[in-house]
Amino acid sequence: MHSAQGPVLFRGLQLRTGRFVGGPVPAVTSERGVLKRNVHLRTVSSTTVSPRVLPWALAFVITRAGDLWSTSLFMLQPGGEAGEMNPLTSMFGLSFWPLVVSNLLLSAAVLYGHWYYCATFGTHHLPGVPADRSEYVSLLFFGRTGRAWRALYTVERNQPLHYGQLAHVLMKAITCTSVLAVVHNLGQVYDWGLNDHLRAILVRPALVYYGVCLALVGFFAHRSLVREFKAWQAANTATPGT
Repeated sequence: MHSAQGPVLFRGLQLRTGRFVGGPVPAVTSERGVLKRNVHLRTVSSTTVSPRVLPWALAFVITRAGDLWSTSLFMLQPGGEAGEMNPLTSMFGLSFWPLVVSNLLLSAAVLYGHWYYCATFGTHHLPGVPADRSEYVSLLFFGRTGRAWRALYTVERNQPLHYGQLAHVLMKAITCTSVLAVVHNLGQVYDWGLNDHLRAILVRPALVYYGVCLALVGFFAHRSLVREFKAWQAANTATPGT
């Protein structure tokens, strides 16, 4: 492909949808002066394949439904709200049905962000060539290097992607934590001895669960960043022998 400014190679990845990832960028020549060829996503590594929407979305819906159901077993009983750990109830005094509505609204926002992240994975262009994951984040959200840490609380470009990344990570973390919440709720309802022992050891199980959720957010955020950066590298690296 040639333009008025010289040769340009579309070094992107063609996904199942037929669109290309990476966008038109100046062609890079190898030591032998040969333009680098396109790299197909599936020939590199499964870790660079665009994440699927349904597996985690279904797990999220099932575990959230299980959490609400198990919560209803004791919260709908007289005085049951006193044992609810959710801050919306313990701090703001929401009863069960307002709690359900708020959970549905928040879940819808997370599901949409997760879908957006998966649907646009790898389609955002960088204004430069990152040397590592930190520079990748900085170029992606600020257009220049040395700003990666600021992505923790603000961005200057690709705001929808930033929201999608957060929703994608939160979905995974909340799904795992919801399993613990369901087990804890059932232990409360059916008076499991193990539940009492754990409560005696942990004192405040809610703080432990939220701590686990926060740790999972960091874990899944790191994994997502590694996946994104590998996908970018795959889209901008020559195949062997070229």
